[in-house]
Amino acid sequence: MSVTKFFAVLFGGWLAIANHALAQNPVVGPTNYVTVFFTNYISVTNFVTITNFLSTTNLVMGTNLVMGTNLVMGTNLVMGTNLVTANHLGLATNSLVKPILGKATVVVVPPPKPKWDSVLTLGVTLTRGNSDSLLATSKIVSDKKLVNDHFQLEGDATYGSASGVANSELLHGFGQWDHLFSTNWYDYLRLDGVHDGIAEVKYRFTFTSGLGYYLIKDTNTTLALESGPGIVAERLGNENDTYATLRIADRFEHKFNHDASRIWENFEILPQINQPSVYIINAEIGVESSIYKALDLQVYMDDSYNSQPASGLLRNDVKLVSAVTYKF
Repeated sequence: MSVTKFFAVLFGGWLAIANHALAQNPVVGPTNYVTVFFTNYISVTNFVTITNFLSTTNLVMGTNLVMGTNLVMGTNLVMGTNLVTANHLGLATNSLVKPILGKATVVVVPPPKPKWDSVLTLGVTLTRGNSDSLLATSKIVSDKKLVNDHFQLEGDATYGSASGVANSELLHGFGQWDHLFSTNWYDYLRLDGVHDGIAEVKYRFTFTSGLGYYLIKDTNTTLALESGPGIVAERLGNENDTYATLRIADRFEHKFNHDASRIWENFEILPQINQPSVYIINAEIGVESSIYKALDLQVYMDDSYNSQPASGLLRNDVKLVSAVTYKF
């Protein structure tokens, strides 16, 4: 056999063996291989089943949210006040559960609005017999506190008589606005008005403005000093007068037993700028104690001093009052 025939027979046998092998194990091309892999290797059936995923009443409603031997079972997953409520939480290793944030109504409760706090005071002293006398007093005080502003209003009246002759006839009122511009410093505007029939003060209006400073500013104790220029317009007796003044004043208050009782003191002096020997002093000191709920008992003394009173009258008027107050 020649060499050429030998190689031809060998090559033919090799082809026969190869065709037999290919017939037993067919080659799978890339296209078929991928098709078989994705069709049979991973079967996705109900991988995530969600019913009522977003509900108007139940923000997130999940049934069998993740199926992996009930790894996480959630009912009413996010509900109003119960932020997360889960049943059958299951066993999880290094699992991270993130709340689903949907549209929620946030209710913001505003702070209470500042209101006027008022106190009404009434007192009556009546005697009959060897002496007939009457002393009636009334006062209303209101204040309103904001973050940096404090408003105060007061009106009071006193009437007294002895044996049918009037010995007290007083009307008084004031309004003051304080504006706090630092922890302890504030500026203020104040307007006073008074009528005293016995002292022959037909009217006296005092307008002042100035600065104030809190020497003590605690929860239960306050002490403030005030000073500033002003103008006084009055009719004393039969004479009218208007002059510039300088107001120097202090205010003190201390509360006991969680506001059940307190003591206070107010003082002011108003000298004339061009004649300092002519001045007016107004002072008050008092104590108050709770009786029942909004009812308190007050005892206080008022002193008014005028260095230059109407002709024939005394310089000093003192009034001691015992009265019941009602807070509202």
